[in-house]
Amino acid sequence: MTENEFRGARLLAALSNVIRFRIVLLLDKRRMTPGQLAARLRRTVPRISHHLAVLRAADVVRFKVADGDHFYWLKEPEAAKLCQRAVEIGRRMRAVSA
Repeated sequence: MTENEFRGARLLAALSNVIRFRIVLLLDKRRMTPGQLAARLRRTVPRISHHLAVLRAADVVRFKVADGDHFYWLKEPEAAKLCQRAVEIGRRMRAVSA
């Protein structure tokens, strides 16, 4: 396995969780704090922080501390496009099976 294949597999593994998938879609719109993400996703801040740690380990997100808050953003905006494309494919798959 090449390094690029490994990174691609690691990205897909990180996105296989629906909460992380939705975090990526939200971060495509703007930088957000764990508290903002928790409010939007109706999850606790500790749970969101766990998922952000997984996304950081997979090299999907970056963060910066400003005024005591951690602001997260996508390292590679193409990750959100991948999620959007997956949603489109899922929609078509559902239509075909109906």
